[in-house]
Amino acid sequence: MSASIHDAENDGLSAARMTGREKEKQHMNATYSTIQKLSNERQHLFELGGIQKLSDEQRRRVDEITGKLPGLWEVYRRELASQPERY
Repeated sequence: MSASIHDAENDGLSAARMTGREKEKQHMNATYSTIQKLSNERQHLFELGGIQKLSDEQRRRVDEITGKLPGLWEVYRRELASQPERY
């Protein structure tokens, strides 16, 4: 069996064995990763806009990202609030 097939099977088994808390934490990480990705993309477009005029498509993308981020932050805050205290 090749290493990549073996690794994929192990990843599948690991995912199947995850507890509810582990799955929730993985989802939290995915939400935060999406926030970071979109924020970085928007920052890049802002920086580009400081050098040149943004195209209509680029301006629409900035507006789209700006509209999505508050909702994603709210989801992430709720995910954090649902976690047991870490003290």
